[in-house]
Amino acid sequence: MARAPLGSLLNFLYQWAGPTNVGEPSDSELLHRYREGKDESAFATLVRRHGTMVFRVARSVISDPETAEDVFQAAFLVLMQKASSIRKQKSIASWLYGVAYRIALNARMKTMRRRRHETLLAEVPEPAEQSATSHDPEPVLMEELNRLPDKYRTPLLLCYFNGKTNEETAKALGWPSGTVKGRLARARRVLRARLQKRGFALSSTALLAVLQGQSTVLSAELVRRTVQAIGACLLRTGSATLSPGAQALAHQAMRQIWLAKCRAVCLALAGIIAVAGGVAGVVGRTPTTEPTATLSQSAFLLRIKPLGELPPQLYQGIPTAVGLSRDRKSLFVLDRWHDGAQLLVQNLASGKTIDRISLDAGFRCAVANGRYVVVVYGRDDTKECKVRIHDPVSLKPVDEISYNPSRISPGQAFLAGDNLILVGTSLEGDIVPGFGGFGGGGVIGNGQLPFGDAHPVVVMQNLRQHANKASLVQPNLPTPPRGICFTGSHLAFSHPGEPKASLALLDCTSKSLRTLRAKLDDTPILMAANKHHAAIQLLDNRLIVWNLAEDKEQIALESNGMVRALALSPRFEHLAYASSDGHVHLWDLAAKKSIAQIKHLRSHQILFSEDGKVLVSSSPAGLKVWSISE
Repeated sequence: MARAPLGSLLNFLYQWAGPTNVGEPSDSELLHRYREGKDESAFATLVRRHGTMVFRVARSVISDPETAEDVFQAAFLVLMQKASSIRKQKSIASWLYGVAYRIALNARMKTMRRRRHETLLAEVPEPAEQSATSHDPEPVLMEELNRLPDKYRTPLLLCYFNGKTNEETAKALGWPSGTVKGRLARARRVLRARLQKRGFALSSTALLAVLQGQSTVLSAELVRRTVQAIGACLLRTGSATLSPGAQALAHQAMRQIWLAKCRAVCLALAGIIAVAGGVAGVVGRTPTTEPTATLSQSAFLLRIKPLGELPPQLYQGIPTAVGLSRDRKSLFVLDRWHDGAQLLVQNLASGKTIDRISLDAGFRCAVANGRYVVVVYGRDDTKECKVRIHDPVSLKPVDEISYNPSRISPGQAFLAGDNLILVGTSLEGDIVPGFGGFGGGGVIGNGQLPFGDAHPVVVMQNLRQHANKASLVQPNLPTPPRGICFTGSHLAFSHPGEPKASLALLDCTSKSLRTLRAKLDDTPILMAANKHHAAIQLLDNRLIVWNLAEDKEQIALESNGMVRALALSPRFEHLAYASSDGHVHLWDLAAKKSIAQIKHLRSHQILFSEDGKVLVSSSPAGLKVWSISE
C-alpha cells in the first residue's frame, strides 16, 4: 500500500489546534487505519487527541521540562509499537495514561539515581526534588488515578483531560449516558476519599477544579517533532529521530510490558502443570512399601513458596516492611526518600496499594503488628516527641501520645502486644546529629543504633493504658551498646569491654540490668531476638544463637558473606539472614541446616510474621514475600 509523503503528514499537524470535528473517527478506527495501512495521519490524530493528557501526566511527575518531553515522546513511541496488541480500543486514553505514568516514574527514578551518584562524587548535599510541593495535589491525583480501574478512569480522562462532554464520552465508549454519569460520580467519590486520606480535604467543586487542572501548554512544536520522528521511523527515512532519552525510556517500558506478559504466561503454565500433576498423581498412585524418607525430604525442601513480589516502581524511595496484618494478606510498608516518607498498606498477592498516609515532618520510625500501626515523630530542637496510633485496617489516626518536653530523641521502635518500646538518645546530653532509623518490624526487630557519645534512653509505653505516664528507663552502661533487639519483654544488647564484649538483658518492666555469661570475641554488629533467644552477627561473619533463658550458646554457623539483615522466627523454628552474596538464607534451627537460599539483591530488612509462617525481605529492588509451611 502506498504511503503518503512525510510533508503531507507535517502539514496535517498544523491543524492540530483547530476545533474538533463532530464526525471525527474514534480511537478504534484510527488504530485500525494505522495497524492495517500504517496511516501516519491517523497516528497524528491520536497524538493530537491525547497529547495534552500525556504531557500533563509527565509534568506532574517530572519537574524538568526536557525530561517531560522525553516521557511524552516515549509514550507515543510505545503506542506505535504496541498498537496491534491493545485490547480495549474504543478509547486508548486509559491504556495510554498507564503507560505514560509508568514511563514518568521510570524517568524520575533514573533522575534520582543520577543525582545520588553525582552527590557521592561531588561530596555535596543532595539537592531536593522540586517536582511538586507537599501542598500540590496534582502528583497525588495522578497516582490515585493510576490506581483506579479502567471503567472509572477512562470516562474521567475523556471528560476532564480531553474535554469531552458526557454525551461525547458515551458515544466514544459505546456506553449509555446513564452509565457514564454513574461511573463519573463513583470515580469522583473514590478520588475525593483517597485524596482526603492523603492530606487533601477537597470539596466537590475543588475536586473538579483539580481534575480539570491548570491549562497545560502543549506546544505545536513538540507535537510536530514527535510525529515527524515517529513518522520517520515508520517510513525508515532517518530524516528525524527521537531523543536518546525518549528512546531509552520507550525501550525500558517495552521491556517491562514484555516481562509482565512473560510472568502472566508462566503463572498460567504453572497452574496448568500443577493441576495436571495433581490429576496424574491421583490416577497413577500405587501402593508402596518404600521408606518415606525421600518423600519427607522433598516436602521439607518444597515448603518455601513465594507469596508475592512488590517491584520498586510501586515506591517513590526505598521500601521497608514494618509489619503484617493479622490475616497475613496485607503488608505495612514504609516508603522513604531523601525529603519525605509515606506508609502504605499493600496486598501481598496483587501488590496493589490498598491505602496510604503521608508522614509529617519530624518523622523518625514506624512499626506495626496487626493490632496497632504506630508512627513516631521527634524534634530535637523543641524537645518534642509524639506517638501517633493508626487503625491497622483503615489507617485512620485513632490516638496520639505526646511527650513534651521529651527526654528522648527517638530512633527505633518495637511492638509486643500492647507495649511499645522506644529506643533513642538522651536530650539532656549530647544529641547525635541526624539520628534516626527505619525502626523494627512487628514483634521481631533488628538493627544497630549509632549512639556515639550520647546516653541511650528506653521508653516503655502501654498503648491500651496510656493515660498512665510512660516508663522511662535509662540504663547506666559504661559504654554505648553496639547492637540492640527486643525479646518481647527485655532489650538484649551488647557493648564492648575488656578483654571481650558482653551480652546484657534489660528488663523493661523492672528496669533491672543483667549481664550474661556470653563473652564474645568480636563486637556484635547485628542482633535479632525472639522470646528466649538472640541471634548475633560477629565481625568475622560468624552467626551465633544464644539461649537467653539458659545463658548459653546454642547454635553457631558460618554466614555466606557479610550479613546485612537478621531475623529469628517467634517460635524458634527458623533463622533468616540477608547476605552480601545477594541471597536471603533460611536455616532450620532444629536440624541446624540451611533449607533455602532465595535470591534478593541488597536486602536490608527481614521480617517474620507473628506466627512465623510468612517471611518478608525488603530491598531497594522491592519486596519479596514467602510462606513457610510444614
